[in-house]
Amino acid sequence: MSSKVPAATPEAAAVETGGRRPPPELADAELADAYFHYQAKVDLFKPTADYREALGKEIQRRYAGEPSDQEFALSGAEAVIQVGMRKMERFIPSVLQLYKISKLKIGDFLGHCSVTLAAAETIPNGKTLIREERTGTRPLKAVPIPKDNIKEHAA
Repeated sequence: MSSKVPAATPEAAAVETGGRRPPPELADAELADAYFHYQAKVDLFKPTADYREALGKEIQRRYAGEPSDQEFALSGAEAVIQVGMRKMERFIPSVLQLYKISKLKIGDFLGHCSVTLAAAETIPNGKTLIREERTGTRPLKAVPIPKDNIKEHAA
């Protein structure tokens, strides 16, 4: 039995699409099999990626109290981790002051504002105005077909 991956191998995808998107002419079965093949490869790296992210968070935690405009180096036996300056972020320290200098009517001013869900939840009765609907993307899950049932699904 051949374990040939459908037309969406990395090499074929790179040649056919310049590495940007899978070719639209993939049949449904080819698309499903290609997605399953690449999802399995990605899943193998998830524990490694998760651990790397946890290590990064620990490094960030260790330098959290240091001056934000300084760089640091964390030296190991095999590598040096360069801990850069904190990025510049823009924020409004006082919405009330912004309202006062805007000289807008309260309704017009609020038309320019947005409130995060977290902030709305802290306002008394704010949770009553929060809605949850199925508007996001659909999750995809690759489920392998048992070897003895493959011919039934291929039709």
